[in-house]
Amino acid sequence: MVTAADGTLPTRFPEPWVLAREGDSRQSRLCVRTPGAGAERTFAATSGATITRRAMNIDQLFPVLIHERRPAA
Repeated sequence: MVTAADGTLPTRFPEPWVLAREGDSRQSRLCVRTPGAGAERTFAATSGATITRRAMNIDQLFPVLIHERRPAA
């Protein structure tokens, strides 16, 4: 969960490790692949956000894995 008290979260996150986003300018749930060392701190500082990490359960993870294995159209 990414939270920005001032409501300045972008509608799109350009980081390559952000796989999906749902939410608004104050709070968004991001589905991410584990970023490199320090990337989370840099991301938080750049976006002015607070990050709360939570592992995905199998019901959340399965669609992500299936989507990654689909051939490109």
